[in-house]
Amino acid sequence: MRILTTTLVFCMLLFAKAAFAQPCIGNFTVVNQAQLNALSTCTVITGDLLIIDDGTNPITDLSPLIGLTSIGRDFYLQNTSVTDLSALSTLTNVIRDIRIINNDLLPDLDGLENLNMSSARDLIIQDNAILANINAIALTNLTSFTRNVNIRNNPLLANLDGLDNLTSIGNNFSVFGHPLLT
Repeated sequence: MRILTTTLVFCMLLFAKAAFAQPCIGNFTVVNQAQLNALSTCTVITGDLLIIDDGTNPITDLSPLIGLTSIGRDFYLQNTSVTDLSALSTLTNVIRDIRIINNDLLPDLDGLENLNMSSARDLIIQDNAILANINAIALTNLTSFTRNVNIRNNPLLANLDGLDNLTSIGNNFSVFGHPLLT
C-alpha cells in the first residue's frame, strides 16, 4: 500500500509540473536555492541561465530544472554546493557558453550527456575541487566550440576523455592546473 501511495504521489507531481510547464522569457540570474526553485515550471529559457550562488541560501539541488530542455544563450553554474547534474538530463540545447566554475562538491558532469547541439561558443570548466571526470561531454553531439575551451585548476581531473569528439576550437584551448593529468 505504501508503494502504491508513493507511486501515486510521484505521478501526481509529475503531471502537475507538466500541466504548468512553460517557456520562461528573458535572462535569469539565480543567486540562491529559493530563486532556482522558482524556475521549476520552465521548459525553455530564452536567454541566459546564470546560476551563481551568493551563499545566502546555498544552491544544493538542481531538481527544479528537471524538464528544462533549452537555454537560449549562456549557462553558468558557479560557486554552488551541487553534488550532481542529473537534473539537467533533459537539457538538449545551450546556444552559447557553458561555464562550470568553482563547484567544490561536483565530482563529474553526468547529466549533460544529452546535449544535442553540435556547436557552442565557449566551454569553461574551472576550479572544481573534486571534479574527477568530464566524460559526459563525450556522450553529447558537441564537436566544436567557436571560441574557447578552457579546462583549468580541477585538481582531481585525471584525463580529458570527455573532449574526444571535439574536432574544432575557434580560438584558445587551454588546460592547466591538473596534477593528475598524464
